Amino acid sequence: MVLKKHLKIGIKILILIGMMVVLSSNHYSIASSIGLAQNRTEHIENFIVDFYRNQDLAEDNDLSKYKINEDLQNYLYGKVKVITYNTAVNKTEKTNYEVKPELIEEEFINELYYFKFAVRVKFKYIGVEEESGYSEELEVLLKEEDSGYVIEDFYTRLNGYDSFIRGEEDDLKSGVYHKSSLLSNDEIKDKQQKLMDNIDKVYKEENSAIDAKEKEEIIQDINLQLSNKRFTITSFMVFLGIVIVVLVLLLRRK
Repeated sequence: MVLKKHLKIGIKILILIGMMVVLSSNHYSIASSIGLAQNRTEHIENFIVDFYRNQDLAEDNDLSKYKINEDLQNYLYGKVKVITYNTAVNKTEKTNYEVKPELIEEEFINELYYFKFAVRVKFKYIGVEEESGYSEELEVLLKEEDSGYVIEDFYTRLNGYDSFIRGEEDDLKSGVYHKSSLLSNDEIKDKQQKLMDNIDKVYKEENSAIDAKEKEEIIQDINLQLSNKRFTITSFMVFLGIVIVVLVLLLRRK
């Protein structure tokens, strides 16, 4: 009887230990999944900050430390080059710069992680006291490999450069990278080269004798192709001011 009693106690103890192991394993699995998700998001957010600072401030943050799809890497380096050129020639350098990416959507589709971020940027133009800024929605595709994360695509539909070079039709949420316009290498390269040729034609010192009218037309084309379709903080304030003035005038008439 004593043996049976000890046996029952031993079985109960083994069952309790087994339950504790299972619960501990599940807890570790959940914690591990949360940790991986945080790592993915943090990885992309760090890349976003480095890229935007390169683009808007002409910094030289090393993007090669992030694994990037080769087509995308070439595209983004071209984008930084063009936009920093445009900033320099238009004398719109920035200071008091801050960029904040905020995750608003995440899905796992066809072996790829799809992310949508709201990227908010604040700054002051050098020599201007008024604060300016812009915000835009950024879509990212991320692949997870044994060796780490690979950024497959990085697309801002309403960004002036992306909409001109890539168009506004890419559907990253499909999770199918081969639908990306980035794979239209020849067409993209032609557009990038044309834009760079125009910038060089206008701003390179050896071309300073270019006809004034032609120069003005080329600059207008460049500014149009790089214009922000993003609704900036400054433009919102102007819009709000106009609305308030109109309302005041209407109320006075009454």
